[in-house]
Amino acid sequence: MRLNFPWLVLPFAILTGCGDTGTESEPEPPRVVVGASSAALTAPAAASGAPVSVAVSNGGEGTISGLTATIVHAAGEPDGWLTATLSATSTPATLELAASALPLSGSYTATVTVGSAVPSEGSADIEVTLTVEPRPLLYIVDQQNDVLRRLDPSTLEIDEVGALGYNMDFGDCSYDPDGRRLYATDGRGNLALYTVDLATGAATQVGVHGVAEAFSLEYHPPSGVLFITDRTVPRTLYRLDKTTAVAAAVGEVGLRISALAWDGQRQTLVGQTTNVGPAGAALYTIDLASAVLTQVATSPSINNHGMTYDLGEDRIWAADLSGRLVRFDPGNGYAATSVATGLGQNVCIAYVP
Repeated sequence: MRLNFPWLVLPFAILTGCGDTGTESEPEPPRVVVGASSAALTAPAAASGAPVSVAVSNGGEGTISGLTATIVHAAGEPDGWLTATLSATSTPATLELAASALPLSGSYTATVTVGSAVPSEGSADIEVTLTVEPRPLLYIVDQQNDVLRRLDPSTLEIDEVGALGYNMDFGDCSYDPDGRRLYATDGRGNLALYTVDLATGAATQVGVHGVAEAFSLEYHPPSGVLFITDRTVPRTLYRLDKTTAVAAAVGEVGLRISALAWDGQRQTLVGQTTNVGPAGAALYTIDLASAVLTQVATSPSINNHGMTYDLGEDRIWAADLSGRLVRFDPGNGYAATSVATGLGQNVCIAYVP
């Protein structure tokens, strides 16, 4: 049986499948695109930090030329700390962001806008933040008045912090980077261990170690204990518990060690004698298990003093009773450089990163 529906007529386009004419889309116009909308920079105080690179490209077709980078610093904040440099004036390009922290401290923000000579090609913003890392400082004690002072090793500027509240009397100091605490001793008098507030200079007694003529003190990060040496025959190296101040003898060093410094790069304890004693001024490494000394260098004339190691610069700093600041280079045979004079009667110095 055959059915006829003469009134049913299908459109030609459906019968032939040719309804889609396949028209092409419009080309995407050129537009500026950046690889990141934010960038974080860090820089040491009074120095420049590592730059950060951001890709600049064309998000459409054609070419973009006449690229520009404009910096706007946050309202009320210092300017001039940020540079934005394009590797080319057309895409693709790289934008290098670099910061200088001189003479800043804290955190800062700015906006960098990358655009082109043609307004229709748009622009893209990058929010930039700078965090200034605190600069390492040296803390010294002038025993004329027993006052803690800050010494900037890059500028040699000295700021007074405050009085210790006890007579250091040829004692020493050392910084514990793990506990973020400054320890100090007195060489004569209470024969005690103290903690010192870096903000006020005020000292708090931890306990009495009882070792007379203990002119040196140094913190040992691997073990978390302090070391001291005394100048009384037989002249001994001691471990010092930082929570109780209890001293335990390691062995005899035999010489009048006036200062100690833990060399964190070479993992060794360095001690120094002065021109005051019969051995003259010299530098030694000290075996922590036996207290045996090994001379590594002679030293320019130096009075009773303190010593500390600067891991960032791989240097040993010494400040002495005659007002001298001396720098030793362990990587160059402990070559000595006189940095400053007239700094007061200092018997203690500590590097605080």
